Amino acid sequence: MQRDATGAVPRRDSPFSVLGCCTLAAVAYAGTVGAIWPGLDMLLPLLAVFLASAVASIAGFAFAPICAVMLVHLVDEPMRIVSIILVASIAMQGYSVLHLWRDLDWRGGVPFLLGGLATLPLGLMLLLQISGRGHILLLGTLLMVFATWMLWRPPSAPQDAGPRWAQVLVGAAGGVAGGLLAFPAAPVVVWCGVRGLGRGAARGLTQPYILMMQVAALLLLQVMDPGRRALSSADPELLLTVAPALFGTVCGLALFDRLSDQQFGRTLSGMLLVAGGTMVL
Repeated sequence: MQRDATGAVPRRDSPFSVLGCCTLAAVAYAGTVGAIWPGLDMLLPLLAVFLASAVASIAGFAFAPICAVMLVHLVDEPMRIVSIILVASIAMQGYSVLHLWRDLDWRGGVPFLLGGLATLPLGLMLLLQISGRGHILLLGTLLMVFATWMLWRPPSAPQDAGPRWAQVLVGAAGGVAGGLLAFPAAPVVVWCGVRGLGRGAARGLTQPYILMMQVAALLLLQVMDPGRRALSSADPELLLTVAPALFGTVCGLALFDRLSDQQFGRTLSGMLLVAGGTMVL
């Protein structure tokens, strides 16, 4: 048992105590907002942001599909749903990057990012042109099939991130998925799972990739479709989503810090299964 310089055993808070405190804080925050501004009708959307960010922060991805599947039943305006997800997601990813700064592999993620930025405009063009949910159902089904295989496959020895050209192609697939489905992490997470990367290596590659792709998608969307800007309906009320997003992120990261590689792998597969399920509902 490790002791500090005074000979005492350092106290380490349980992740469940962190989860409980953050949950109470999120509920209190949402209740206070509802009491001060009863006309906003933001109580349930704020709690949905908190729950989605807590779940998604454990694996580091899938906030958008998990949050969207709840908000679609709580918010009537589609563009407002997009605005809430964008603001909350950027806050969540920004905090995660700061928390995991020393473990992030910025240099190793460059090939993924180059491929993603190259095809992101294509994904956004498809988003602006395609109607219907066929492509969403297809991706959701593929994610569920892959996650099921990952959960039941025999354990394999961890490998490296693979050849550079393959990383660029995987990042390019993420660019299309990011523009079309607001889910750029899907191909990269699947690739990390296939390569058997540990929790630190996988999170170190995916976290900066997601943040950079989100920011790039937001900026490109403002330029490519100025008539329907994602934040055209933005107002100060959207900033209220930042606090529950951060509360949820603290919860998720507290659990992530205590996961072994095997537990993280199962969590990753479970998150892919949940993300795929929310997309086919």
